[in-house]
Amino acid sequence: MTISNKIIFTTFILFVGGIFLWAIFAPKEDISTQIHKTLKEQEKKADVIFKEVKFQEISSGKKYWDLLAQSAMLNKSTQIAALKSAKGTFYKNGKAVLLFRSPAALWDMKKKEIWLDKPLGKGAGFWFNANNLSWKFADQKLLCRGEIILNKGEVTAFCDKLESDVALEKAALQGNPRIIVAVNGRAPISNAKITCEKILYRQQDELIDLFGSVKISYQDITASGNSARYLTQGKIIILEGQAHAVQGGSRLSGDKVKVDLKENKISVIGKGKISVSEE
Repeated sequence: MTISNKIIFTTFILFVGGIFLWAIFAPKEDISTQIHKTLKEQEKKADVIFKEVKFQEISSGKKYWDLLAQSAMLNKSTQIAALKSAKGTFYKNGKAVLLFRSPAALWDMKKKEIWLDKPLGKGAGFWFNANNLSWKFADQKLLCRGEIILNKGEVTAFCDKLESDVALEKAALQGNPRIIVAVNGRAPISNAKITCEKILYRQQDELIDLFGSVKISYQDITASGNSARYLTQGKIIILEGQAHAVQGGSRLSGDKVKVDLKENKISVIGKGKISVSEE
């Protein structure tokens, strides 16, 4: 290969690499921005404009959602409907499980996807709000992003990303997740701090699973592990994977370490190591 060819080849590789890196790191428009951008575009390009119109997603006789919009603009070529002041319902196995409101929304009829801006959702025993929400027929899951607040049973959760079924029976929280737990109407554990990378809340089982660098700070207790399970009724946390805890002069480590928030004590489950320093 000649020097000129090498230069051309190197330049080409750098060019392709630059495009690849730009595609990865370039700022992406969030859903809310896309919704409002499309609304403005539809005002000029819409083929049909509706007032007080109802849309719904039905497949094989099964309804997945319906919504009523005060106004809607439909582009026939793109098959995208832009909606204003929408309210509707998500269904699971034919049963209404989630009511929602949104000031603006999009429905992609080709992809069978909907996007909601600043949704407020309510169901049996829970409510939530977020910056935006998306739903796809392909997986029939809710994906919420941005400033999320979820109140469900005894748990109030805050995070940047939430993924769940439409009935919120199994919700996974990511992006700086934090929770406040109050059991049977009692005051929440306000001075217990738990940090991790992901939270999975299963209300029916009265369990909160925590994943990734779990750290606990409560009164004179500090503890950590790779993962943990929080039994909400008993206020007990079981840490696993390089688990260890410190309370006063006591240090515990093992495959599993138990932190009892109600009794304010720590213990090892199974084999482990305990050391007590004299003060």
